[in-house]
Amino acid sequence: ITSPIDRVFQSMASGTTTLSAMTLWNTQLKGLAMIEMEHNFASLMMRYDDLLVAASAGKKSARLEIGKLASIGIGQEQARRIQKIMAKHQPQKTDGMYELQIHRWLDEGTNGHAAYEDVLTGLRRTAKRAVMTPGIGDTPLFMSQPFYKTLMQFQTYGFVSVNRHVLPAIQRGATYGDMES
Repeated sequence: ITSPIDRVFQSMASGTTTLSAMTLWNTQLKGLAMIEMEHNFASLMMRYDDLLVAASAGKKSARLEIGKLASIGIGQEQARRIQKIMAKHQPQKTDGMYELQIHRWLDEGTNGHAAYEDVLTGLRRTAKRAVMTPGIGDTPLFMSQPFYKTLMQFQTYGFVSVNRHVLPAIQRGATYGDMES
C-alpha cells in the first residue's frame, strides 16, 4: 500500500516543480550568474599576478580575492594554466563585459582542455552558489521520501541556504575576520 502512495506523492512533488516552472527559472538564473562570473573571472585573471603579490604582502582585499578564487577551485596552478591560455586567446569585451570564449581553448591540447575544465568547474560552482539548488547532503535525509519531499518542498531553500551561505560565512569570519562570503 505504501508504494502507490509514494508514487502519488512523487508525482505531486515533480508536478508542482514542473507547473511552477522552477527548473526553467533556476536554469535561466544560473546562466545569468555564469555570465557575470565570467566577466569577473576574466578581470581577476588579468590581474592575478598583482593580486598574488599584494596578498603575499598581507593586503586584506587581495587575500579576499585570492580566497574567492580558491573557493571555486582556482589555485596558483590552475591560475597559471588559465593565464597561459588567456594570453593566446584574449577575452573579448562586448558591451562592457568580458567574454572568455573558452570553446577556443579546446584547440590548445591538454593544457587547453585542463584550463577549460578549471574555468567551467569554477563557473558551475558559482552558479550553484548563486542559485541554490539542493545537492547531496543539503536537505535532511527524510526529504528523500516522496511524502516528506512533497510536504517540505518549499522549505528546501532554508536548508540549502544554511549549508551554502551561513556555514561558509561563519567559517570565513573565523578564518579571515570578516563576513564576506
